Amino acid sequence: RDIPLGESVYIECVGWAADEKCQALVVRPQLCNENEGWYMPGSGQSYPHVTVATQIGMKPVYSNELLARGYNEIPKENQLVLMARIGAFVISEMRSANRPTRRNQ
Repeated sequence: RDIPLGESVYIECVGWAADEKCQALVVRPQLCNENEGWYMPGSGQSYPHVTVATQIGMKPVYSNELLARGYNEIPKENQLVLMARIGAFVISEMRSANRPTRRNQ
């Protein structure tokens, strides 16, 4: 079942990676609502993660490259659990061919 936008979820921080350009936490989704039975599905990324910080001018997508080089595991007794809210950021290049244009007269 899909998670509705705006719902809270829990994610365990199970690893970390950092260099001079970026800091990222590797996360593992937890069951969020036992009564409803829904959970946060994997994002399709090799390493589900949260980008914590980037150097000025560095895009957050760099964290994928950073994590692909490896990360440090966090021992179970030191793992944090974060509560997050599901949201979406959508970028669309869709343009209408019928959109009126303004012409100089």
